[in-house]
Formats: sequence, C-alpha cells, structure tokens
Amino acid sequence: MELATAALPLTTTNFKLLCEDGLYNDTIVHRIQKDVGFCMGDIDQMKGKGGYCHSSLSKTGKLLETEPTVVTHMPGIVTMMSAGVDKIDSRFMIVTKESPQLDGRFLGFGRLLPESLETVLKLESTQRTIRGTPIAKMKIVSCGLLIDDDEEQEVA
Repeated sequence: MELATAALPLTTTNFKLLCEDGLYNDTIVHRIQKDVGFCMGDIDQMKGKGGYCHSSLSKTGKLLETEPTVVTHMPGIVTMMSAGVDKIDSRFMIVTKESPQLDGRFLGFGRLLPESLETVLKLESTQRTIRGTPIAKMKIVSCGLLIDDDEEQEVA
C-alpha cells in the first residue's frame, strides 16, 4: 500500500504508528460491503463499533482531527472511516468500487498496489454473506512499514 504522506501527514502518521506498534495485528475484517469495500481496523472492540487513534497524536485520547479531503474514493483506495468531523480513529476501509458517496465523509489516505487490489476484488465476490459478514474469518496477521528507496515513498 502506498501512503499519501505529504498530503495527509496526521492521518498517515496515525496509521503508521498503529501498524508499527502492532495494534492492528489480529484485528478482523468485520464487514464486506458489496460494491463499496472491506471494513476493518477496530482495535478497541474487534466488532467494527469503535477504535481509537494512536495515543501520541490525539488531544482527546481517542479521536483524531480531520484533515482536508484530497483523494477520490475509487478501487484500491484505503480510507479512514469517520463518525464525523474530527472523529477519525483506527477503523479503515479498502474501497473496491467507485464510491463518491464516501468523498468528504471518509478520508482516503493511501492506495493498494495493483496485485493486492486484484486479490481483494476476488475475495469481495466470493467471501461475503448477503448481509456483508465475511464467510470465513479474515484478519490482519501482521503489518509494518517499508521504505521504497527507488521511489522514495512509504509503503505500509
């Protein structure tokens, strides 16, 4: 995944710190919304009901300030889910279809590499119930940060 670090420093730093500290490890995909995307990242309840941002970034201890929207929600975009202005936590979505209804509501901060998007699209069509519950348990086993020296960009 490539991160929009220059455009969204607070959001991408939050995501990177949550990854580096292992807070996403063993969290589940709690919903697969048909024609929208995969919902995950609830590091609090593991049910999709909540989460919190990295403690070093929040003034309130749980929620992050909202940065300006700069990314359109199209396939492969990774977006922070938000309950409203200045209510970004750890939950995020991998977008699988063009989703203009998310623009201005959720905050796109990165994108999947093409080979990863291909895998996600295959899973979307075969691994969900009618109500969006994953058929099989899907989880983030581990995550971290790589620096791509050739392109001078951060990849999570």
